[in-house]
Amino acid sequence: MNSLRRTWQRISWRWHGGIPLRDTVVLVIVIGVTTPALLLLTVEQQLAQKSQQALISQSELSLMSIGSVSIAEPMWVVDRNALDAAASRLLENPQVVAVRIEELLATAPVVQRIRSGYALPLDAETRALRLRERNQAVVRGGETLGTVTLWFDPNFGQGLLRERRSQMLWLVAVQVFASLMFLMPLLVSRVLRPVERLKAQASALLDQGAGAQTEVFDWKRQDELGLLGRHLSQVKGQLGQLFGQLENKNAQLQQMALYDQLTGLPNRSLFVDLVQREMLQARRSFQRFGIFFIDLDRFKAVNDSLGHAAGDALLVEISRKLRETVREVDVVCRQSGDEFLILARDVAQWETLGDMAQRVLQIVEEPVLLGTATARVSASIGISLFPDDADDFETLVKHADVAMYQAKSLGRARYSFFHSELNARLQANLELEQRLGEAIDNGELVLHYQPQVDAKTGRLVGAEALVRWQHPQRGL
Repeated sequence: MNSLRRTWQRISWRWHGGIPLRDTVVLVIVIGVTTPALLLLTVEQQLAQKSQQALISQSELSLMSIGSVSIAEPMWVVDRNALDAAASRLLENPQVVAVRIEELLATAPVVQRIRSGYALPLDAETRALRLRERNQAVVRGGETLGTVTLWFDPNFGQGLLRERRSQMLWLVAVQVFASLMFLMPLLVSRVLRPVERLKAQASALLDQGAGAQTEVFDWKRQDELGLLGRHLSQVKGQLGQLFGQLENKNAQLQQMALYDQLTGLPNRSLFVDLVQREMLQARRSFQRFGIFFIDLDRFKAVNDSLGHAAGDALLVEISRKLRETVREVDVVCRQSGDEFLILARDVAQWETLGDMAQRVLQIVEEPVLLGTATARVSASIGISLFPDDADDFETLVKHADVAMYQAKSLGRARYSFFHSELNARLQANLELEQRLGEAIDNGELVLHYQPQVDAKTGRLVGAEALVRWQHPQRGL
């Protein structure tokens, strides 16, 4: 049952849309030629059958008359051989199945002939085959000598009709073949080949969307197919423009998503991706790389005094100098505000990072002309090394940030490498800040006055107000 259902589904699918166009055209031609021909053949057969019945009846009557005349003379002269010959001649007619000649004299023998394939007795055979029987008297000189009886094949006309039908069917087959031979080349050149070309042109539109090179279709036909082809060519041009605009928009969006809009440097998102890829490569090849965390000193003063436009121009100039200073394999990133990150690839020695940091400090300290004013800034740089200081991005940047603050605390305009003591000191400071906040809430801070005495006179000249921390564990 399931197999029958699947078979029917396949047939339905092919019928409702799976038949190729060429097969459909052939089917339409065959149906269009054969249907009228078969209808005409049916009508012609019916008309021929009606007209042929009358002709057959007239032919049978003519045979009866001819047979009666041909038998009269031998019966008159009682010539048995001549009667036998006359009966045989009548049986030669394809319409006649049997012949029976009887004389009026009771003593005269009956002459009868039957076609091969039919058996006697004739009366039983006649009833079995339902033959058509006709009788006619044999007359000579006005005197009736006997009777002649002929049995006719009722299917004689049907045989003629079948033969005519067979000829007509052959004619229809020849007509279908001739139509296919004549119409198919015409349909192929005028319909099928243009449709295949339209199909290829439509497929080329999809390939154009995928970015592939597509064929240019030139339509010179002035019919509907040519008009459709020209419309598709126009659509192709419009799609090409649209795809070009989309590619430009995508490039702009990618630029906005991955690059800083002011300086054109990679932003933090792209920098994270590049560093993570570098980590994979460094792990496979057992290499090192460094992370620079750069913060501009005195940038806020320039921004406040000369304006934000001047501050932006200064950032653009600093970015250009950083790109020119680092190696081609290194990556400069603007993290935010006046903070920059540098990925220093394939660094084997600490000294290499130190030399690079020194060059960065020098180019940042160079004066920058901003309109009529000259701006001077410096940089504080913190450096962390992969995999010595950390093996993930966030920790690497955090450690470089800690080292940068160490450089600032040492007087700015310098660089500092990260080491574990810096991290411990940072953690201690953070813990101290947190504990101090709790001390304020808990009332652990107390006020003390320290006297000020003149050493020469020994007199009390004042007092210094001091806030002391009464720590629960460490004491005052």
